[in-house]
Amino acid sequence: MTERTFKHINGKIKLSIPDSLQDVTLQMMIQFQQPALSDLEAISALTQVPVEQLYGISDVAALNGAILPFAQSLQHQLAYTYEAGVLPKQVTLRYPGGKVQVINIGDDLGFYAYGAVMEARELMTTEIVRHQQTYGDTWREHLNPDLRTCGLILTHFLYHRAYPNHVPSAVDIQQFFDVVKWLPITDAAPLARHFFLSYPNLPLRKPTHWQRLQHLWKNAPALMRLRRLDTLTP
Repeated sequence: MTERTFKHINGKIKLSIPDSLQDVTLQMMIQFQQPALSDLEAISALTQVPVEQLYGISDVAALNGAILPFAQSLQHQLAYTYEAGVLPKQVTLRYPGGKVQVINIGDDLGFYAYGAVMEARELMTTEIVRHQQTYGDTWREHLNPDLRTCGLILTHFLYHRAYPNHVPSAVDIQQFFDVVKWLPITDAAPLARHFFLSYPNLPLRKPTHWQRLQHLWKNAPALMRLRRLDTLTP
């Protein structure tokens, strides 16, 4: 990241500007790929400065010259990252409060928990079907999945690596997604693409007795509510 100072109606404003794709996070790209994005909205996505603050910059030419050339090359750089398919050896998660967690990435998808595959498969199936409808049998060559979907898929897989003995709730997944979305896109994009291209050959192993018990325990409150409703039905 490079810090640049620009003239502002309130004096000056300092922006952190990405130098390369390694500086761009998944969250930045999710915002950047929104349809019909204006120049200021694109700059806001890449600097994480609200548009309202950018409106006050008086030297617009300097701002555009500093950021737009890089922004215009982002889609090409992301496509190259997808095609290269180089998986990170590890990813670093940064939590609110300063906690840092390093998760090692292996070549064998078999180390991912059964629950992660089951939770993420609907997301992967939806994206794959969308590409198949457009590209047919060549969908793998044109794979450009929605980045928010990529983030949610990574959230399920990485959560089970970060907390292997815990069955996540919907709140847990949302909170963990808020951490995963700040991964560098150079880590997130190739890893998500790897899961897409490996599906449906992911190891959908039959759940063990313990996994079935965990699933029942996770859904016990809902089952109890259904049973109470059933007893109240005349």
